[in-house]
Amino acid sequence: MKQTNSQPWLYGRVPNGYWDLRENRVGYMRWLGSTLGYTQPADWYRVGKKDFQKHYGGGLLNSQFRDSIADAVRDFRPDFEWVPWMFVRTPRGYWDVLENRREYLRWLEKRLQITTPEGWYAVTKNTFAEHHGRGLLRIAYGDSVSTAVLELHPHYPWKQWLFAESPQKFWRNKENRLRYLRWLGQRLGYHTAEDWYAVTQARFSENKGRGLLATYFNDSPQEAVRELFPEAELVPWHFTSVKQRYWQSAENRRDYLRWLGARLGCSQECDWYRLTPESFRRNSGAGLLAFYRSRQAYDDRVARQREEPVKSSSLWHEICEVEAALTGCLQTEVYKMLSDQAAGAA
Repeated sequence: MKQTNSQPWLYGRVPNGYWDLRENRVGYMRWLGSTLGYTQPADWYRVGKKDFQKHYGGGLLNSQFRDSIADAVRDFRPDFEWVPWMFVRTPRGYWDVLENRREYLRWLEKRLQITTPEGWYAVTKNTFAEHHGRGLLRIAYGDSVSTAVLELHPHYPWKQWLFAESPQKFWRNKENRLRYLRWLGQRLGYHTAEDWYAVTQARFSENKGRGLLATYFNDSPQEAVRELFPEAELVPWHFTSVKQRYWQSAENRRDYLRWLGARLGCSQECDWYRLTPESFRRNSGAGLLAFYRSRQAYDDRVARQREEPVKSSSLWHEICEVEAALTGCLQTEVYKMLSDQAAGAA
């Protein structure tokens, strides 16, 4: 393009007051657009501050528009319906205004063809990034989609866990945890504390509660249920699965045996010899039985038998042998302790 005196920005500092005249500003913008190869109004969404600085327009941008590219472009083409967030940078302080934030969210809702509030549950941080909303999400909402949507539809009963990501620190609030658990119970058809014995880790995962379970309940459905029913006398082994390493505790094993003895009416020493694997399976003890028969327990029992060989004549005798191996007591002491405690509980 031929350089003429009608383009004074090419020769250094422009005269004082030069940019105050709109026709001069428009002349510069036409020249800049031509230089950058812009042919459509929407091409201006790509322009950046460095483009102005590289092409002698840094002073114009700063003095007339306080470095706001959107304001400069609107001044150049007031006839076009500009969308502020589609520029490389939004005007300074733009997202501080509530109506600007809501305007963007309404625009995004329309663009994504969201027709019901539930449609927002599928929206992610990447969705905002792909639609020019990364800055808004970070600046105004702490990178939380649910926080943004709550501002758009504040009266809808949102379930924050149904979003792709729960808000940061959401689960720290006990009431939020209880809200989720009540919702999950309703969803699974649970009406009493005992109904919750059937809940599993998989149920939490299938219903957007995996993060809650892992972060606040040590991956234990039992701990979650105890928070929901703090006064209920829940029996640990009635759950589908006990907590990890639960049966490694000698006290937990003895608690179960005392309970089992009372349930089966084991009031005499001879009653314990009638125990069968089915006695455990029918009474929520399959996990303990598997523990007793696990390779670790078996190896410990075998090692103990090398010093104190005893022939196992019954399941109850075998249990006493394993307990002796695991606790370091004499087999006869374990046998007496377990049978006496169980009989006492009965």
